[in-house]
Amino acid sequence: EHCFKTFKTKQEGNQGAGQNSVRSIIPVSTELLLVGTEAGLYKFNLKEQQFSKLQLNGKSFDKSVFSFFQMDENNILIGSMEDVLLFEINTNTLKRLSFPYLINAGFHAFEKSSDSILWAGTGKGLFKIEWLAEKDSINIIEQYKPNVLDSTSISSSHISTLFLDDHQQLWIGTDNGLNKFSLNKIENGFQRIANSNSDNNSISSNLVNDLYEVEDGVVWVGTQEGINSFSINQSAFEALPIQNTNCGNSIHGIIENQSSALLACTENGLLE
Repeated sequence: EHCFKTFKTKQEGNQGAGQNSVRSIIPVSTELLLVGTEAGLYKFNLKEQQFSKLQLNGKSFDKSVFSFFQMDENNILIGSMEDVLLFEINTNTLKRLSFPYLINAGFHAFEKSSDSILWAGTGKGLFKIEWLAEKDSINIIEQYKPNVLDSTSISSSHISTLFLDDHQQLWIGTDNGLNKFSLNKIENGFQRIANSNSDNNSISSNLVNDLYEVEDGVVWVGTQEGINSFSINQSAFEALPIQNTNCGNSIHGIIENQSSALLACTENGLLE
């Protein structure tokens, strides 16, 4: 049984739009989280339980923030509606990276299969990209989009989350189900996993928002209809109902803090 506590980026009655709609979170230290919302980027002090807004080039960054990815000990990649940003932990600074393709549909997720090769899940498909750290830029290698004539193509162009397991299998959450893509056997294409009303062990919803490995081989799935758990070696999903909160069942992000407590992003704040 899980107990949840709610935190809000704005208090009731305050002006502003969308601040409480949390899209993604990532720990920076034992006392600090980065929090992405529809109204920009925040830092959350776990000890003081206070939010503060991050700035880009001296100005408040107010665009929707969808995703975070830990590149290394000092750099966190951030995906927004139009931009790819880099947060440098040591200097506490934020900068914009060069991307050679106008997405304008959101950088929703990133994964890393080698030191220089990244995968970007966007609103316009899956991109295999090369990370050019010395130039603060990104080079596109390949783009994957659905093909109605090919059942082994990816199930949707709208990708919300990515997870790379120890077997070099890339798990891809979309608005049309979950996909599995073996990087060692790319020629086999994508395996599609979908909700079935006749199967109680299927995923709760085809709208998959987040994937997070809580322990070796066990993945938690944030969907439009709650949280699921599954093993990468099995196809059965276990639904974990959320009770006694006013945040609803739509889960946009999942992560564990330093105390091994589960944090979940919802339309109306954080659940713990």
